[in-house]
Amino acid sequence: MLRALYRMAAAVAAPLLLSRRLRRGKEHPTRWPERTGIASKARPHGRVLWFHAASVGESLSTLALLDEIARRAPDAHLLLTTGTVTAAELLERRLPPQILLQFMPIDRLAWVQRFLDHWRPDGVVLIESELWPNLLGELARRGVPAAIVNGRLSERSARRWARAPSIARDLTEAFRLVLAQSDGDAARWRNLGAVDVRALGNLKYASDPLPDSDTLRRVLEARDGRPAWAFVSSHEGEEQVALQADALLRAHHPDLVTVLAPRHPARADAVADLARTHGRIVSRDDDGPLGDVHVIGALGRLGAVFRAVPIACIGGSFTEIGGHNPIEPACLGAATLFGPDMRNFTEVADALVQAGAARATQDAADLAHRVAHLLTHPAETEAMGAAGRAVAARERAVLDAVADALAPVLGYSS
Repeated sequence: MLRALYRMAAAVAAPLLLSRRLRRGKEHPTRWPERTGIASKARPHGRVLWFHAASVGESLSTLALLDEIARRAPDAHLLLTTGTVTAAELLERRLPPQILLQFMPIDRLAWVQRFLDHWRPDGVVLIESELWPNLLGELARRGVPAAIVNGRLSERSARRWARAPSIARDLTEAFRLVLAQSDGDAARWRNLGAVDVRALGNLKYASDPLPDSDTLRRVLEARDGRPAWAFVSSHEGEEQVALQADALLRAHHPDLVTVLAPRHPARADAVADLARTHGRIVSRDDDGPLGDVHVIGALGRLGAVFRAVPIACIGGSFTEIGGHNPIEPACLGAATLFGPDMRNFTEVADALVQAGAARATQDAADLAHRVAHLLTHPAETEAMGAAGRAVAARERAVLDAVADALAPVLGYSS
């Protein structure tokens, strides 16, 4: 009954959702039909292995895995889908040309069936927490082997799915293998009914360091000894936290450079305007000289920030988002800070804190206190950066473990 109700609701809601997203600029202006299952590329002959990573964080963590699978299964064609325009734009810059990139269809049954009819995948890997009942039901009905990698299942999500046991059973039965991020995630997957569940570690540790941008890095490094810190991947409301911290820091560091990089580049103009209302001189992107606040609205620039700025605070952690990936700054040697809500990366954040690579903060005042301390203790800042590099290097073995575990699902030798 619940399954039928979901299908009816999705059939009605999906076109409305797509229309709304188009109006708000959240879908690609010409490739949006892919979201209805209409492919823009032909299916190649031979085996197709499909990977899906919903947004930027999941997509970037998949790149190293795709390279490893391509090496182990040279006969297969790899298809990667994502659900956001930002992720697609980043992937188009970083993916090798032989990997096919498409947008994921919204979970309306007819659209999912159209997508699967075209691509006919021989194996499917979903990254993290993409649990769509129509898609998983169709994969199970067609007998397509599927796995979830870096599987994340929060306590809240587990409770929600447990209220619909028939749908939860369909979800878990679709997976031959669940590779969970942590022991806690693994336990919640088992409680939902998944059979083969393993906690091998977080695939984000295996991600290659974010690419550099020489132009931006030179701009950020040309600050003539001025102290600097960065607040990255921020969401609406968090720039206020950063600017409040900035105001407190300027009492002792009047020549401070605060770098702001909103999670969604389209917000950069609004962030720059907000900084100006606080009386700050604003510089932008690859343009120098540096102002009081340097706002970044271009994609693919965080690698340069983490290489050039010694202290980085991760956004999404002062709101209900649950935080973004702290491994990205840590593996590039930036002393890493974050707010009180890192539930998306609990185990990773805890590991970095325990290793001395990261520190949690509670609010703008606490953030300012932490940044001020690091600015005046450069040896401690460098030690945090070195600890972050060490943690990332130690954990990179997760890639081989994940690729070995996927071999029976994707049909190659481990």
